[in-house]
Amino acid sequence: MASAGLPATKGRRTTKIYKCYQCEHISETKEEQWTHARSHIPAEKLMSCDKCAFVTQYKHHLEYHQRNHSMPKPFQCKRCKYSCVNKSMLNSHMKSHNNVRKVMNLLQNYPFKCDDCNYATKYTHSLKLHLQKYSHNRRVEVNENEAVAPIAAL
Repeated sequence: MASAGLPATKGRRTTKIYKCYQCEHISETKEEQWTHARSHIPAEKLMSCDKCAFVTQYKHHLEYHQRNHSMPKPFQCKRCKYSCVNKSMLNSHMKSHNNVRKVMNLLQNYPFKCDDCNYATKYTHSLKLHLQKYSHNRRVEVNENEAVAPIAAL
């Protein structure tokens, strides 16, 4: 798992994750991350793309994003299906292939995890909100004797 996303692997697709830069929230899709990002952007500064769910508070970010909808994407990753409009975006993307282990270690250190997706957090309340919102289940930890360890109710 990587903050900028994971590559697709031979014959199967791995799950991308997106980490919020302002809090501990982790999303599995860009759309979910953009929905979450709205909570950090003051209403009077919120700008959104008219072609997708992208949001920002910066005009130049929106303009840069909108190029992705209108321009050809000649720069393609050799490790996955990612393509983009310029070389710097591809260089940034390539770093995501190198960050997979870092994010996996990060998620493993978070004590509160969802069993139905890759969501993980430091805070029990954040997990509770996630579980309620998506009707997911909390991950059940297994102790040394392979018996299911009881987990206190959230």
